[in-house]
Amino acid sequence: RDVNRELVAASTREEIESAVGEQFASSDLFDAAWIGSRGLVDGTVSPRSWAGTDVDSVDGNVETLCTGDRTPFERALEGNGPVFTDSGGGVSRTPNEEGSVVVPLAYRGAEYGVLVVVTDNPSAFDQVECGIFAELGRTVADAISAVESKRTLASDRVTELEFQLAGI
Repeated sequence: RDVNRELVAASTREEIESAVGEQFASSDLFDAAWIGSRGLVDGTVSPRSWAGTDVDSVDGNVETLCTGDRTPFERALEGNGPVFTDSGGGVSRTPNEEGSVVVPLAYRGAEYGVLVVVTDNPSAFDQVECGIFAELGRTVADAISAVESKRTLASDRVTELEFQLAGI
């Protein structure tokens, strides 16, 4: 509920991402939260914003979650549902005692990245239902879509792209 209140008050994507991270990081259940986006060229995930920990810890968490054939990021974004991991990066569809949850941020076919919530508390994920994380991901993505649409509609600038295909 606190996250939803922050989403309503936010007017930019940066404010949304910051507010979501701060709400989780300030909770007694979780240690850190960060939002990452997937690179267009190589598909790697990189943090856009984080709260509750220093950047070195976030980088370590990103590295752990980016190992393997199908990473938790890929599973979450392809499956449109939260993916829980243990502290070693092992993947599960149900909460583990400690680790993280990777929540896809997707709305109407648009991908806005992932929300990762990290905890060392063995009972943290027992206290928050899996469906709440899934709904939160859709809500955050909807809020990002809304502020980006509003910004586009209010803009007085236009960008024109011209493509030329040769040899086809």
